[in-house]
Amino acid sequence: MIAFRWVCMGLFPLSFSFCPVPHVHFQTTQITPNTLRALDSRLFSSDNGDTSPSISDDAFMKSLRDRMTEVVDKETKLPLVVADTMLPRQILSMESDSELFVNLINELKYSDFGPPPTFAMIGIQRSVVPGVQPTFMKNGVEVTVLEKPTFSSSGKTVTVRLQGGRRFRIAGELANHPGGWTESRVEFLDSTLQEQIEENGSNPLDLAIAMSLARNLTSIPHESNRTQNYVEEWLSLARQNQRSEGQINTLLEELGEMPDDESPSECAFWIGALINPLPALGVAMEIRPGLLLATTARERMEIALEGIQRSISHMNGSRRMW
Repeated sequence: MIAFRWVCMGLFPLSFSFCPVPHVHFQTTQITPNTLRALDSRLFSSDNGDTSPSISDDAFMKSLRDRMTEVVDKETKLPLVVADTMLPRQILSMESDSELFVNLINELKYSDFGPPPTFAMIGIQRSVVPGVQPTFMKNGVEVTVLEKPTFSSSGKTVTVRLQGGRRFRIAGELANHPGGWTESRVEFLDSTLQEQIEENGSNPLDLAIAMSLARNLTSIPHESNRTQNYVEEWLSLARQNQRSEGQINTLLEELGEMPDDESPSECAFWIGALINPLPALGVAMEIRPGLLLATTARERMEIALEGIQRSISHMNGSRRMW
């Protein structure tokens, strides 16, 4: 078990403990501002083309618009926690004695009968340039509370199990919630949609290159003298370096099946979650921030491929990184 402390965005310090937990899938349905505007337009329209509501309708329409805005806010405005950089599919067990974080988890109100609560998590981007201060990342993942949080007998400490889900970027100004934590409106990012845009953009060849790079992870070139592909070789070496018995098998159960090469972005995120697991193995350079900040599938695959290659070289001793 690994424990450490982060200072989070000037808001609250968090203490963490890591342990593996089962993989859980979840889905959410998004109501966008465009949906709200379309519905508002339909509700105001009339057969004679008059779009002005009657005075008697004003209170009802205001109440309806307020309710729809509340739904949109609930979907796109999330509590923001600055901690470790997480990727989709990753599992984190986190313990905190921060009063604000304990209050946040209480506010989220986990229920066995409703959808699991979520909040936004971002990491810290560290510069390789000497003297440049770290900055908070604007890209992160929505994390889901997987099971009922455990509070200490005093109620001052909480343990939660989280799973990284949808990627996002911060899309609005930060705001303080009355409870004391920070909130932000976010824009969710979808790999399939992003790759469709790339395919129909100015350089569709990049997506084909990304798919080719993804195939390199699970195939062996004919001219190569290797007996294992990159993923197989990494897993074989990692099992020799795991910090607890069964750590790699548990990690694979959490991550699920590796996406195929037709989904290079998701394939890259899977590789990032594999070689930078929680808890850390200490056998690979940190690539998770780079993956989240990359803007194309090719960039993501290049980062992932270099990351796993260098990790293999480190573990087999051919090119140690430290």
